[in-house]
Amino acid sequence: MASDLRSRLKKASAQLKTDGHPELSAAVDAVLAPGGWSKLRAEPGTASASNLPLYMPASLREALKTAADQMDVSLGALVTEGFRAAVAGAWTPPPAPARSSRGSAAGQGKVNLNVRVDDASRSAVEEALPRLAAEAGGRLSLTSIAIAWLTDELGVDPEALPDAPVSEESTEGASAPKRVRKRSTKPVPVEYEGRELWTAMQCAKFRGMTRKKWLEAVEFGVVPKPVWTAAGQIPMWDADAVRAIEQQ
Repeated sequence: MASDLRSRLKKASAQLKTDGHPELSAAVDAVLAPGGWSKLRAEPGTASASNLPLYMPASLREALKTAADQMDVSLGALVTEGFRAAVAGAWTPPPAPARSSRGSAAGQGKVNLNVRVDDASRSAVEEALPRLAAEAGGRLSLTSIAIAWLTDELGVDPEALPDAPVSEESTEGASAPKRVRKRSTKPVPVEYEGRELWTAMQCAKFRGMTRKKWLEAVEFGVVPKPVWTAAGQIPMWDADAVRAIEQQ
């Protein structure tokens, strides 16, 4: 049902553009983008939402926040969406990674990403954890489910991120070298300033495919290549070029 609705909305967007209503077409595209549904409803209020700290490497937190800002979506709203999808059976969360997470041996700093999550959705996913873990075939937690959904929706690959910087205090007397996180210093190309840029996940959703399939299409030259790399090593595509594929 959801895929059928998405297909009809994509056709509506294309028809609106053909009929000379690009602003209405862009509005439909915005709803189809990751977290777009959240723009149709108010942010969770303090009476029905509470803070959920997500413990993760500092580099991953920065990449998620950067991607959410660029896509103009709320991290809390995205987590709520993921919880609802998991409980409804529309998405099966992957098992939580081993406790000896990447970067810990190298002294990578870990921090909390604080998000406000709808209390009802949080309670529902807590009750469903045994069932979800059985379906996933491994251990699950609120944090692992939230992070898996965020990285998928925002197109962030945790394994591709450089290590976070290590403070002087944490490395004093340690043998591991101090690492410095690389940042994207290149500005948006002049020809793309002010234009709408999409992540791989946004492109994939617009085209009705998985992120993996989209990246394979990029590799084989079937679709346009990214035009810029944002902070956190996040490739970005020109949204107009992706929309134009539909018309070919």
